Amino acid sequence: MLIGVPKEKYAGELRCPLIPQSVKRMCAAGAKVTVEIGLGSHSGYADVEYSDAGATVSDDHDAIIANSDMLLRLRTVFILKRSMAAGFSGVDNPLFFGENTRMIFGDAKATITGLVAEFKG
Repeated sequence: MLIGVPKEKYAGELRCPLIPQSVKRMCAAGAKVTVEIGLGSHSGYADVEYSDAGATVSDDHDAIIANSDMLLRLRTVFILKRSMAAGFSGVDNPLFFGENTRMIFGDAKATITGLVAEFKG
């Protein structure tokens, strides 16, 4: 599976959806990862850290999007949670109520395992 991680183009968006340590784990699990040049620059990660972790670093934003089996982006946030109840602290997380947030209810591990199985086919 080829996982592509293009830089976000939205004004003011400085986060990056993937850090080199996660790239290393994904590559160890058999994934191929391509990140756009400068992906982690605002988060303190150099391109060489991504390539050392096993990723291909590309300067072609459009090709990353066109050629990937899966994209990691930040525009829409998916949260896995058992219910809408407040957590242990009793404080609601404002991220839950963002217009770009999508909730997936259920056990996080079981849900992700099922999603991965679907992608593997």
